[in-house]
Amino acid sequence: MKRLRLTVFLASVLVMSCALSAWGQVRPWPIDVDSSFRVGWLFGQQMVRYADPLGAAGDRVKSELSPKVPILSGAIELTPFYRISGRVAGSLSVLEPHIRFYAGKADPSFDRWDVRPNFKQWEAAGLVHLWKSRGYRFSVVAGYRQEYWTYTGDPVEDAGTESWLNDRWTSHIPFMALQTSLFFPWWKTRFEVLGSPFMTKKVLAQVRNGSDFIEYDGSAPSGGLLEFTVEGTAAVTSLARLGLYGKYTHQELHGNATREQGSSKLEKDLFVQESFGVIGVNFMFVF
Repeated sequence: MKRLRLTVFLASVLVMSCALSAWGQVRPWPIDVDSSFRVGWLFGQQMVRYADPLGAAGDRVKSELSPKVPILSGAIELTPFYRISGRVAGSLSVLEPHIRFYAGKADPSFDRWDVRPNFKQWEAAGLVHLWKSRGYRFSVVAGYRQEYWTYTGDPVEDAGTESWLNDRWTSHIPFMALQTSLFFPWWKTRFEVLGSPFMTKKVLAQVRNGSDFIEYDGSAPSGGLLEFTVEGTAAVTSLARLGLYGKYTHQELHGNATREQGSSKLEKDLFVQESFGVIGVNFMFVF
């Protein structure tokens, strides 16, 4: 039910961004409206490693994934006051392809898997414009973001009808950012640097291999995120704007996890690393 509510929320943001893009910079209310609808391609690498806290040789499990998925994104920014704006945004993956990845070393239940990735993200933020004049704007941004990655699938080799894998990565990200923008009648551009030293990533990995079931449940609160976003649009007709956008995100986090197999429980050190890029097309229509 929680995943359904999140999907409905993200879809609503996308639909609203499309609708508001149709209004462009027209003001149906005494509030500035800036919105965009994006179609992009997300690609990169994820890695999670569970290790013995005492450093026992061979007692380490590592999963490496390289998802490549198309995503739809939408953002709505409202400016009720000259110096203050609010922003909501969301992204979700579509038409996700199946990928194969290798997980393991010492644990025989982690092997080669055929899985389907799924990505969702939402955020809400406030902007304070420290400088705003002649189309130029420099802003400080503060907000909160959640990200969800899920991987579900089956082993590449037939290990029995009861074999499956389910990985869930959930990120809670309070963030700060600096943004600079240029707004002109025929074009606009925006650049943002975002960081979070306070984020937490929760990892849940469940594997059933025949009658054997293993679960890793962990949290990584130490580390952080750094992200760069750039976008630009130009008027291609009097009614339409079209442009490009790009984003690069890097995360490194440390924490602890519990490995449970039957009645056995072991504490593990947890390390998570992510590096992702997004490139895509930005649409806006003005009526």
